[in-house]
This record gives sequence, C-alpha cells and structure tokens, in this order.
Amino acid sequence: VVVVVVVVVVVVVVVVDVDNWAHVGGLVSGGAMAWLMPAERVCHRKYRWLARTAGAISVVVIVVSFGFALDSALEFIEVMRSVGLSN
Repeated sequence: VVVVVVVVVVVVVVVVDVDNWAHVGGLVSGGAMAWLMPAERVCHRKYRWLARTAGAISVVVIVVSFGFALDSALEFIEVMRSVGLSN
C-alpha cells in the first residue's frame, strides 16, 4: 500500500495539468472506506448492506463527476471556438 501511495504521489507531482486535490481526496476517502469497512466486516452477512450502499453511492458520485467533466469540456470547446482557436 505504501508503495502505491508513493508511486501515485510521484506521478501526480511530475505530470502537468493533474488536479492534485482530486488525488488527495481519493486517497483520504479510500482510506476512510477501508477503515469503516474492513474485509472481515463486509464479508459478514450482517454488514453486506453497508458495502452495497457504499458501492451504489460511489457509482452515483462517479457518474455525476463525469457529467461535470463533460460539461466543463463542452464549455471549454465553446470558448475556444468563440475566440477562433478551434474549428
């Protein structure tokens, strides 16, 4: 796990135009999910609803994020066209 975190931090710092706060948020929320739902708890029948609910919420958040990204990209294209930098 530590190796993965180090690799992600190095790549994020080196690559230009990457939103570092998104990666930090992913790291923090992933750690929180692992702490709240350890494998022993999720595998227990009593807590399966927790894993399913967290999974469903994650899917909704991802879909909404992609929607915002698409909206931002379309707005960027419109601005570029208005200043004559795109076809």
